[in-house]
Amino acid sequence: MNYQHVSQDHWVVRLDPGDELHASLFKFAEENSLRGGQLTGIGGLREVELGVFDKTSKTYHTKTITDAGVIEVVSLSGNCTFKEGKPFWHLHIVVTDRSREVQAGHLMRGIVDITMEIIITVWDEQLERVAVPELGFWKINL
Repeated sequence: MNYQHVSQDHWVVRLDPGDELHASLFKFAEENSLRGGQLTGIGGLREVELGVFDKTSKTYHTKTITDAGVIEVVSLSGNCTFKEGKPFWHLHIVVTDRSREVQAGHLMRGIVDITMEIIITVWDEQLERVAVPELGFWKINL
């Protein structure tokens, strides 16, 4: 992973083959004392795990996609808030493979293949998440 501060509130982050998306972004947040922000990204993965939340069971139904070629990231978006005092990346992703079949969902895990190019816009304020047990997730506390 490499990154560069390109303006007062923007960073460009490049992830390299083998990097895991969440772990890399967590490391970026820690190294740069990120208070929060939002991101967009494009690139390629070798493996991705997508999730769709089921409010009845309060769990994610997951699906792992692997491709010997590359899984094209059509769109990565999300935000960074804080959960129990630590950075928490809430990410959604749209991907396709050689078949051009598009799949999307909550990004549970992603391993970079060729590269990921990510733009992060930082926030001045730190936002915390709070548990909502009856719904089974953590919402932004506003």
